[in-house]
Amino acid sequence: RTASRVSMLFASPEPVEADKHGKWSVLGLAAASWTVTIEAPGFEPGRSVARVDEQNPQPALKITLHAASEDSDPRAAEARAALDRAALLFQEKKATEARREYESALALLEGPGRLPVLKRIAVCQMLEANDAGAVETLKLVLAETPDDAEALRLIVDRLIVLRRDAEAQEYMARLPAENLDPNTLLNLGINAYNANLLDEAMAKFN
Repeated sequence: RTASRVSMLFASPEPVEADKHGKWSVLGLAAASWTVTIEAPGFEPGRSVARVDEQNPQPALKITLHAASEDSDPRAAEARAALDRAALLFQEKKATEARREYESALALLEGPGRLPVLKRIAVCQMLEANDAGAVETLKLVLAETPDDAEALRLIVDRLIVLRRDAEAQEYMARLPAENLDPNTLLNLGINAYNANLLDEAMAKFN
């Protein structure tokens, strides 16, 4: 059995690995809706949304992976191979090498299939401490899918780190309340406090 990797972009940039029975867990998640991506070499990525709610525990999340379809297009096969290499490098915490493979795959892809790859590139850029680059990459995603909750949460987080709070709040206004991380308001409040904007800080803390 090939081990599969589980990525939750807003829990941590680092994926976890499922056991031989395909079971996995992630602890310490804030109450929110989380998009889960399962990846394994030779299979199409599987995605689903998991709701974390301490008051109303949800049933176990089940995601079935399907074998990658054979495609006569050599570009598609090359893109899949690059994505497989990128996923393995990412698991090994080699963010720069993984990003380069994701970028190689991106150059071979067209249409909506580019968007999840762009998000993975943004996560790699975050791990490389290139938050400004991650923001620009996420803007490419949001230009195509303005309501993408994953991209919105990531870009808000990175803009706050960069202390571009006004811009962060513009994107935050587009996020459904259930997808807003409580720590986001806290971090905005801290930034306002550090800028001596005490009334704005208190509004965020409250």
